[in-house]
Amino acid sequence: RDPGGKHADDGEVVASKGRRSGRGRKEKRSRDAEGGTRTERLREGCSALEWHHFHYANCNEIHGVDMMSVVGRRRSWVPRGEGGRSGGNYSTSKSISKGSSDFDPGRHNWGFVGAGLWRDVFTCDPHEESIASSSSSSNATSLPFPPAVIKMMKSEHKYDQRNLQRHRRDALVMERLASSHHLVPIYGYCANTVLTQAISHTLDDVIYARENEKVKKWSPQGGYKTKPPLESWMGKNEDGELLATRETELGRIRLALGVFRGLMDLHRGGDGTLEREWLPIVHADLQSKQYLVDARTGRVYLN
Repeated sequence: RDPGGKHADDGEVVASKGRRSGRGRKEKRSRDAEGGTRTERLREGCSALEWHHFHYANCNEIHGVDMMSVVGRRRSWVPRGEGGRSGGNYSTSKSISKGSSDFDPGRHNWGFVGAGLWRDVFTCDPHEESIASSSSSSNATSLPFPPAVIKMMKSEHKYDQRNLQRHRRDALVMERLASSHHLVPIYGYCANTVLTQAISHTLDDVIYARENEKVKKWSPQGGYKTKPPLESWMGKNEDGELLATRETELGRIRLALGVFRGLMDLHRGGDGTLEREWLPIVHADLQSKQYLVDARTGRVYLN
């Protein structure tokens, strides 16, 4: 209760003015049943649909990920013929830094790849799919692409009801939109952690490819360095044209269509089969970094 003992109309406690906690941040005292703040509640006349209350956590899929190899250690791909190996395989070692003699920017060091405002992102292989596919492949010298990424909420955010509900709703929307070919597929969800398909690059990487070739930027895989040329990682069609590029008129049209197809599926409910019970979802953070581009197909996905 606040010093004056004043209550909101819905019976919840009004936040005390000027009261602070933790690192000098104002303490938000008024919460609803889901931990939402006053501004996050449904407005008068609005009501949640039935599916908004669903919860499809599959925690076993998350807990099955070997976090020692993902977070605490890095798994480096050893090409065929190296280290006395007859075929490509993984070498598990401690996290490799740029200054280490073991660091090799040409190899894909599995583990931390980046972070957003809410989550840290790590590449992973929950079912050892890349090892199986690379063992059966004749091209064992190529780097296996990680099949999944695990996104975990940063420790700086509170492990409370509000954040649990926000992540539940986020995962629920992804599950409901699983029929879309333009939204990132979800594989698993538990509490504040989500497992999704790994997609190689962001739309930023494609749009600013030439600029990134000239300016050194920090990367968790190799420290400060310039990014490789677009032609070295972007796939090509039968005519030798890049699958995704902003440098041609057709390329810009394809990128724009990919951007809007993802947004269309978000607004109409996947493949359109949910229209009768669907309300448009507001993404709230649309920017080029939120779109991912698969270098193998050129397809654009909304994250």
